[in-house]
Amino acid sequence: ELAAEYAWFNDLDDVRKDAMIDIAFNLGATRLRGFRRALTAMEAGNYKDAAVEFLDSRWAQQDGGRALELSDMIATGEYAE
Repeated sequence: ELAAEYAWFNDLDDVRKDAMIDIAFNLGATRLRGFRRALTAMEAGNYKDAAVEFLDSRWAQQDGGRALELSDMIATGEYAE
C-alpha cells in the first residue's frame, strides 16, 4: 500500500521502510496522510527533518517510546538497539 501511494517508498533502505510500515500500521493510511511535512521530507530524502515532524505530533505524545524509536530509525537508517 505504501509503495502504491508514495513513489519514493521503494527507494528507501530497509530500516526506513520498516519504520514507515510500522507507522502506517499504527496510524492507518488516512491519518498518515495528515503528516504532510514529514512525508514531504521523506520524499526529499531529508530524513532528520522527517523524524522531527513525526515527533511533533499527538501520535508521538501518545505512543511515547515507540514513536521515538521509529523516528530515530528514520533519522539514522539504523535499527534501534
